[in-house]
Amino acid sequence: MQKISSMLFAMVFLVSAVQVFAQDSRDTSLHSSKFKSGTIVRSAFRDVVKPASVSTVSVLADGKQVALGAVVDANGWIVTKASELKGSIECRLSNGKRVNAIIKGSDPSIDLALLKVNAKGLKAVAWATEKNPSVGKWVATCGSEKDPVAVGVIGVPRRRIPRVPPVIGVNIQESERGPQIAQVFPNTGGAKAGLRNSDIITHAAGRRTETRESLIRLLGNHTAGDTIDLTIQRGNQSIKKQVTLSRRQQVFPDNPQANVQNRLGGELSNRRDGFVAVIQHDTVLRPNECGGPLVDLSGKAIGINIARAGRIESYALPVDLVRAAIVKLKP
Repeated sequence: MQKISSMLFAMVFLVSAVQVFAQDSRDTSLHSSKFKSGTIVRSAFRDVVKPASVSTVSVLADGKQVALGAVVDANGWIVTKASELKGSIECRLSNGKRVNAIIKGSDPSIDLALLKVNAKGLKAVAWATEKNPSVGKWVATCGSEKDPVAVGVIGVPRRRIPRVPPVIGVNIQESERGPQIAQVFPNTGGAKAGLRNSDIITHAAGRRTETRESLIRLLGNHTAGDTIDLTIQRGNQSIKKQVTLSRRQQVFPDNPQANVQNRLGGELSNRRDGFVAVIQHDTVLRPNECGGPLVDLSGKAIGINIARAGRIESYALPVDLVRAAIVKLKP
């Protein structure tokens, strides 16, 4: 009954807030605390997220929060977003304690990692049984605080997000010696790695690249945000470089205005495509708030948030994909 009351209060409050705003002609703006992501609205979902918040952790890399995570086993097993795990990994538990974490496995196809911490008696997240939650359903993103990180609504039916091949950030032309860099674009992985015009890319990710086409095919096996090793021929020197791959739209935008609009609400996740299935909701999340549980009004997790993909577009991995990955990754 308590959860149902919270649900009704949230809905009534939102309707009332809109009515008050519409009726008061003297007020030209709604106070930020009454926004969907505001403190008043989020507090209405406090009882909804209470059980799952205890099962939510902050994931730290070199002391900085890079993601959230969900406890999936009382003996210290945690799932989170894999592509953010670089450096020394720790988890901050719901009680505030920080513990070292070891990456026990990952599934690059869905960007999910399984961590192990030295802790007992943790509370595992409770999973919902619904695989295809309906459009219009309220959802809340759990953090370790009493209020949710944010709340939102499922926007479209469960769907696939195709993978967009990443780019190095250079223009490649054919040459007799192999794929040759004709132009390096600024603020890309290629530029940051120090690639130069006329460099010949002889190997990428440990494989020989004899033609421009072979290099493009090889990049198609990776996603934006991946770091790969390159071997380049520069004059008489063979030089090794590490390059972080960029999204194609960042380097060659099809619609620059749309890219700007998508980023108005803040930064987007580096890895936000190539998912076999996602639940799309309109919650506004920061990239470092992905990786934790997304719950419905029953308080059970319907999935794991995996990417902030647009201004009001976030993705969660459905519960069936997550649970299957856990079974595959757990020893």
